[in-house]
Amino acid sequence: WALLHFIMPTLFDSHAEFNEWFSKDIESHAEKKSGLDENQLSRLHLILKPFMLRRVKKDVENEMADKIEIQLTCHMTERQRRLYRGLRNKITIEELLASTSTTSAAQ
Repeated sequence: WALLHFIMPTLFDSHAEFNEWFSKDIESHAEKKSGLDENQLSRLHLILKPFMLRRVKKDVENEMADKIEIQLTCHMTERQRRLYRGLRNKITIEELLASTSTTSAAQ
């Protein structure tokens, strides 16, 4: 209901009303493990169909532009280098932060 309300708040203004129209019947059929009434289902489909967009990847991928990848080199600061080396040497985060804050204070 929330998505439908977002799309068309004037048509789907009341959650209670939407719940009355559809949810109660669907939930009761689910609890009883019985099929939905075809009439109710067709009414739900009739109302929701204009809001449904179903496209699969194979239908869309030819319409998409090629992916562009740009690689930029970004040099690390001295502090970032120390943190990175510490992580690669598998020291604990507490040790790592203590060593970088001590070094930063010394500078």
